[in-house]
Amino acid sequence: MSEVIQFPNAKPPTDDPVPDLPLVLSPAQLSELLTVSVKTITRWREDKVGPPAFKLPGGRFYRYRRDEVIAWIDDLAKKKPGAATPGQNTNL
Repeated sequence: MSEVIQFPNAKPPTDDPVPDLPLVLSPAQLSELLTVSVKTITRWREDKVGPPAFKLPGGRFYRYRRDEVIAWIDDLAKKKPGAATPGQNTNL
């Protein structure tokens, strides 16, 4: 049931840095992209430190918009190395 829905008129811009990235990602696809576990993706969502997620109708499944994932990654890349991310516990 991991079928990809194709939107024929919804094409990424030609200058897109990741043209093969779907317009909407599941937690499993995002975890594969970031090479972290789905559990980590879930924890980031719950702690509000990961990319923004939205629920599909019915309120059961979360998804991530590609443009928001790319923006979140870009924001991370701009931070100083070793800087705490929002929600990160620095008292360990």
